[in-house]
Amino acid sequence: MTSQQRLPLDQVLIGMLVVICLMITTESAYAVTPVVDKVTVIPNEAGTAIRFDFNTPLRYVAHAPAARGNLLQIELNSISSALDDTELEQRQLLRWSTDTTTSLAEIIYEGNGPKSARLLIRFKEQTTFTIENIADPRQLTINLLTGFDAEDLNKNRIAINLESNLERIDITKTPKLQAFEKYQLYTTQSKVSGKLWHRLRLGFFGSRQEAEQVLAGVIKDFPTSWITKAPRSDKRAAAIAALDATPLSATEKKQPVAADLPPAAVGQPEPAETEPVVTEPAAKPTALPDVEEKTPSTSTAQIKAKGLTAEKKQRLLNDGEASMIAGDFSRAALIYTRLVELADAATSQQALEYLGLARERNNQLAHAKAEYENYLTLYPEGEGAGRVKQRLAGVITARATPKKKLRRAKTAEGAPKWRHEVYGSFSQFYDRDVTYTNNEDAVVNRSDLSTDIDLNARSRSKDYDLRATFVGGYKNTFLEDDNSEERISSLYVDALAHKLKLSTRVGRQSRSTGGVLGRFDGGLISWQAFDKASVTLVGGFPVESSKEIEIDTSRPLYGISFDLGTFADRWDFNAFYISQNVDGISDREAVGGEVRYFHPDFSFFSLVDYDIIYNELNTLLFNGNWSVTDKTIINVSADYRQSPTLTTSNALQGQTATTIDALLKIFSEDEIRQLARDRTATSRSYTLGVTHSLSEKLQISGDLTLSEFSGTPTSGGVEGFNGTGYDYFYSLQFIGSSLIKEGDIAIIGLRYSDTSTSSTYSANINTRYPVTRNLRLNPRFLVDYRINNNGSGEQLKFRPLLRVEYRWKRRYHFEFEGGLEWSTETISGFEDDRRGYFFTAGYRIDF
Repeated sequence: MTSQQRLPLDQVLIGMLVVICLMITTESAYAVTPVVDKVTVIPNEAGTAIRFDFNTPLRYVAHAPAARGNLLQIELNSISSALDDTELEQRQLLRWSTDTTTSLAEIIYEGNGPKSARLLIRFKEQTTFTIENIADPRQLTINLLTGFDAEDLNKNRIAINLESNLERIDITKTPKLQAFEKYQLYTTQSKVSGKLWHRLRLGFFGSRQEAEQVLAGVIKDFPTSWITKAPRSDKRAAAIAALDATPLSATEKKQPVAADLPPAAVGQPEPAETEPVVTEPAAKPTALPDVEEKTPSTSTAQIKAKGLTAEKKQRLLNDGEASMIAGDFSRAALIYTRLVELADAATSQQALEYLGLARERNNQLAHAKAEYENYLTLYPEGEGAGRVKQRLAGVITARATPKKKLRRAKTAEGAPKWRHEVYGSFSQFYDRDVTYTNNEDAVVNRSDLSTDIDLNARSRSKDYDLRATFVGGYKNTFLEDDNSEERISSLYVDALAHKLKLSTRVGRQSRSTGGVLGRFDGGLISWQAFDKASVTLVGGFPVESSKEIEIDTSRPLYGISFDLGTFADRWDFNAFYISQNVDGISDREAVGGEVRYFHPDFSFFSLVDYDIIYNELNTLLFNGNWSVTDKTIINVSADYRQSPTLTTSNALQGQTATTIDALLKIFSEDEIRQLARDRTATSRSYTLGVTHSLSEKLQISGDLTLSEFSGTPTSGGVEGFNGTGYDYFYSLQFIGSSLIKEGDIAIIGLRYSDTSTSSTYSANINTRYPVTRNLRLNPRFLVDYRINNNGSGEQLKFRPLLRVEYRWKRRYHFEFEGGLEWSTETISGFEDDRRGYFFTAGYRIDF
């Protein structure tokens, strides 16, 4: 829910602090460390970008469907031991700012077995998308493209770059060549070495040979022309150019286009109206015969001649949405006016509602009122009637405000205009797990009720952006031998000052860059010193578990990091220093950095963390992706790390002393540091993966992983353990989408592991089937067969599961997941039979 009003900055800050205080005093605080830190929705020229920031490194494996659908499923694997399997296998509902127009309906993160997980992104309608940043294990970006079909993304991406200039190129002044009649002329922008280049391009061609033939005919007029593989964003630029080139109807010609406005007015809302403007009458829906009579150029035959088929009408709707996202409400009004005038049953109703909204957002309240009233007259029982009535009431109330007050508001030029919103979710789920062993009495392993809340409050103005976040809950157990738990996962306030280029975050938060090792209580402040350089200071106290409600001040940390880039449109760098103490002695002191390289065909991410106290390499990580073709991606990752991360606090493992201060009474500082080394193992893992699209609906992916875990010595009264040697893991997945019904997904997975202790064969089937738009079924089946290497035994396990999800009125979600488990294990001649069942049932309310 959002609202707009003028509030002083101090009142906004006080209000947000009150919200935080109320959060702290509540007893609900249950939630494990969230794998996904945040979801950010960013409008861009291609449509909308959805960016995921992870608290632990995750390697992209595959996604389905390939490029278009109403449900996107992304398969991920963990490449770090930072989170254990229990935390990785959580199910997390992800929320985003509701103030941004997007086709997103729901985002869910869920664990999927050891070291694997997936993201489920559900859209309100069929949506075309691409996935980027797959080489960066801490970020993933999904581009939602407006005005495209799936087949547009990977074919015909060859273009001719006709001209490059530091000045804006006027496309209307280019020579009228014959090639321009067959192909689309368009312009793009690109930063190279800090300079903004404007490019004139012609596209798109099905092959390089076709492009070379056309190049021969234009080289005389454009001598510096060259052939390029165009990025996918060029398709969006060409679509906009095509729309701009389409002749306007008579009604549209009366409307001012953003490009025709004075430079100071472009992208800014027009002054609020109290009466209709005579030169810009409110557009009303007109039947097609009237359009033909008044504007012969928009007859049915000529509409088809201009290409306004059903597909292109949908493209116009998408372009209107993109204009709304970009804040270009005047252009959005033009597009929706055109669609209303076509009097097409499939688009006019939606276009008329959006036309009213565009007028309202543009502060053309009189016009907005007229459009809303027209909608209710023509579609009194329409799907959006309820929304339109609410907006109409708001517009009438706004216009009824005395003019004197309006004039006083306009004179307060120094007062910022604030937009406020509160969004999140509240949920309750009951979990039960029961096991029967060898026909004995049932053992209840779990019986508890979890209450969770994810709350976000945000206030924004032109100069400031403030946000408060709380993620937590309370688990009430019904077992006598178990304790109820309250936890706080996240509790912080964000502040961003645009003009000062300063941002800060204070409270309980998670960070996986700059040398910080996850969750901590404290704060950070960042300053964008230059366009390509920023500095961040961080300080606080590490949090071992979200069960820690109070702040533990025994291990203070502080650090500084620098972010540099982007250079040559490809490179980003990070360098950091971090120091952490424990009970008065150094716990960890490290330096390191990150390197990111991005290219449409190849990208990689690398990280190094070196402890200068212990002179040990803590972490060395590399993850790279190579798009061999449009259908094949190769992924390579290498991970070396101390496990757990080498700190002096590791010396406490296995000791009766619970603090370093107590341990110092038994051992010297040097002896404690040696104990810390002895309790820290080294892990190495290497992965090679390949994903290939067999068709638009079918993909195959496979990977090979080698891992090794070193042993530790016996010391300080703590028993060591032997290393594992190299373990081998092989996996193969077949991923199908829309095989039976649009929106369904089916995955067949095979896995074989050859470790130092056993060999395990696994198979699983995971399907998602949309029964209706609001009802979805997710049946799964898993089977594992394990053989111990020393011949001591074997185990066979079966697990059928079913998840049912029902959504009511978009805000209310009801979920049930249940399953059975049968296992038979033979150890040294003794057979152990186990049977059991488990289920989770509950609801979630979004707001």
